[in-house]
Amino acid sequence: MDSSSNSQFKGIAKNYLKNVHGVVLVFDLTNKQSFESLNNWIKLVKENIHNSSCMILVGNKLDLRDNVEVSSDIARNKANSIGVEYIETSAKTNVNVDSIFESLTITIFNVFGVKEKHDLRKKDSIDNNSDSNTGSCQIQ
Repeated sequence: MDSSSNSQFKGIAKNYLKNVHGVVLVFDLTNKQSFESLNNWIKLVKENIHNSSCMILVGNKLDLRDNVEVSSDIARNKANSIGVEYIETSAKTNVNVDSIFESLTITIFNVFGVKEKHDLRKKDSIDNNSDSNTGSCQIQ
C-alpha cells in the first residue's frame, strides 16, 4: 500500500492492516518530513496489526546521495528504537529492492514457524546498507 503521508489514506490503511504478517514502511531519504511522519505511521501500524506481525523500515532514493536529508545513523537508530530491521534502497537503480522482501519473508517464516529447506537470502543481493535484525517481529 502506497499511501504517502496524506492523512486521507490513514482510514483506508486500517483496512489494509487487518490480518497482515508484514509491513514495509518506506520513507524518502531526501525528504526529512517523510522521515518525521514515520511516527504517525508506526503508531497506526502498532494499533492495527497483530502483535506478531513483522515490520521493516526502508529508506528509499539511495541513488540521490547528494540530496540526503536523513542520515543512515538516524534512520538506523529509529529502526533500532522500534525493534525492526532497516534497509536503504534505490527503487530507481534497483539497489536492495529484492532484499526488502527477502528479509521480511525470512523473518515472517521464522516467526510463524515455516520451515524452508533453501536459504531464501541470496548472499550477493544483500548490500552493506542493510541492518539485519531479522528473526523477531516484536515491534516496540
